[in-house]
Amino acid sequence: MNRIKALREQHEKTQQDLANFLNLSQKAVSFYELGQRDIPNDVLKKLADYFHVSTDYILGREEKRLPFAAALPVVGNIIKTLAALSPQKQEQAASYIAFLAQDDKKA
Repeated sequence: MNRIKALREQHEKTQQDLANFLNLSQKAVSFYELGQRDIPNDVLKKLADYFHVSTDYILGREEKRLPFAAALPVVGNIIKTLAALSPQKQEQAASYIAFLAQDDKKA
């Protein structure tokens, strides 16, 4: 399965949703998903920003969605949010994160 399609479906977006964001036709998105057209660099960058992944991930050149450095702002926001929680809620959040990590390994 094409990574663009997989990302789109994981984010519960339609081809038309993505087309609207990219200012393209739904047919163009379909062509990119099917590998029938090369993705222009500007569109590739927009897709990477939209899905919070690297361009290499979209192109299938790397397996990790985010390089570590790109994940730092996300991690920083998570840490700030966790710090504001009660100890009990922090434990619950840690358990949920562990669950997500385990679930991601299965996929």
